[in-house]
Amino acid sequence: MIRTRAYALAAAAALPLAAAVLPVTPATASPVAASAGAVERAAAPTITIADFGFRVPLRVARGARVRVVNKDIVEHTVTSGARGRFSVDVAAGKSASFVAPRKPGRYAFHCAFHPDMTGVLVVR
Repeated sequence: MIRTRAYALAAAAALPLAAAVLPVTPATASPVAASAGAVERAAAPTITIADFGFRVPLRVARGARVRVVNKDIVEHTVTSGARGRFSVDVAAGKSASFVAPRKPGRYAFHCAFHPDMTGVLVVR
């Protein structure tokens, strides 16, 4: 009986601590919705810059946020050939993002600092 009571007291004492540590979410939040958002962020189309070249996703959705990761030791840009479509500067070792055009098509781009670096963004 004493042992059972001691366990009950220990459990009761731990409840306020657990409430302080565990996150509280609204009743409408669901683990499925939260994990779907995480997957969506992880699956964002990414242009990777490495060894003075672009690795481009096959296609991106209209208006999608495109992530650009620069693995080189110098700054680069992703600048569309059609003026004003998109342009982003990416410092060495950093990342940035831009919004893909809303009109489907093929959009040539280059690095403003290194004109031999070229690529094509395909928007579906």
